[in-house]
Amino acid sequence: MTEFLQSRDLGDGVMALTLARGPVNALDPDFPYGFVDALNNFSARDDVRGVVLESACKVFPPVWT
Repeated sequence: MTEFLQSRDLGDGVMALTLARGPVNALDPDFPYGFVDALNNFSARDDVRGVVLESACKVFPPVWT
C-alpha cells in the first residue's frame, strides 16, 4: 500500500480504499501498481467480501484508460 492509498475496515467484510493525494488526487505512473496491489491484498483475504473506493479530497480522479 502506498502513502496515498489508505485502507480501513468498515465491518461486515467490507474494506474502504481511500485515495488521499491532495489537493486534487492527481494520479502518477505508480498509482495503478499500488491500486492493483491493494486489491490483490484484499482478494487474498477470506474475510473481505467487498471494497469501497473513496476520496479523502474534494476531487475524485478521472477514469484512466
